[in-house]
Amino acid sequence: MQRTQLIDTLRGLAMLVMILTHTTVFFLQDPTANFLWNWSHFAVPIFVFCSVYLFFKKSLHEKIVFWSFIKKRFIRLLIPYYWFLVFFLIVLFFTKPETLSIKYILQSIFVIGGVDINWLVLLFMMITIILPFFAWSFNKAKTLFWGFFGLSLISTAILLFVSPDISYKAIMWLPWSTVLFVTLFYVLHQKAKKALYLLFLVSGVTCLITACIQLQQHHSLVLINNKYPPNLFYLSYGITILLGLTLLPEKLFAHALFLKTVNFFSKFSYSIYFIHYLILTIMATVITQWHFTWYTFFLMILMTTIGAQLLMNIFQKEVLKKLFANKTN
Repeated sequence: MQRTQLIDTLRGLAMLVMILTHTTVFFLQDPTANFLWNWSHFAVPIFVFCSVYLFFKKSLHEKIVFWSFIKKRFIRLLIPYYWFLVFFLIVLFFTKPETLSIKYILQSIFVIGGVDINWLVLLFMMITIILPFFAWSFNKAKTLFWGFFGLSLISTAILLFVSPDISYKAIMWLPWSTVLFVTLFYVLHQKAKKALYLLFLVSGVTCLITACIQLQQHHSLVLINNKYPPNLFYLSYGITILLGLTLLPEKLFAHALFLKTVNFFSKFSYSIYFIHYLILTIMATVITQWHFTWYTFFLMILMTTIGAQLLMNIFQKEVLKKLFANKTN
């Protein structure tokens, strides 16, 4: 599929924001870092939107073969994750050996626990399974489609008042499915700016109302406390930021250096997701000794991640070149 600049811009920005979130968390005593850490928790809704947007752009014009789609997406999700897991477990062996256990390793392998960031891999696996049903119900079974929408939206509201006793990983697919409906609405009304502005307004007002509800209940407005699983406050905040970015004038993102940067982070977003966390885990052991500030730590992780990704690109290119040369000889 031809690349879409809107998606590359959003995904690239989201990846940069995620690195900011994961680095500022070590400096929460700094007011600026604390503010940036909390309010930068909108990257995941953007990632979900980008993935689902591309699916809808294709599925609305082509028939999706369920098992072929699942197999292809699972391979793309799991192979990079397992490569990361090998290196991550080696790093833990030298930095935090007390963390390693049979349970931790097995949960990491089966993507049900262990490594903190594998929840996002599991989420995208869940969404992969849901998407064909979602597209089918939209086209063929409107009652199921709207029933699913109602159930998903209600779950986000319930989570404002109830903290489930079971693992958030078992139920997170339901509230996160709200983003699927928002994305479909966006795809269907992409050229109707009034409809998108209305959705932006509804989402923003919902965010303000749910923030008031949380304050009234003496609940936290710290976004990470509303994220696992996501409630209506967290999702409406993320969707408002997402829609706000899509409604900004294109000329704001037209600078060549900006486009080159976000396109790089978009194209390699999945590998960068793992690379930056691996580097972060290593460098977290020397934060105090090296006297980092939040911004020097962010820049160091960012530049090291870029360098590692470029080196990996060169390595992959050379390996593929040699494999191709061997096949032709």
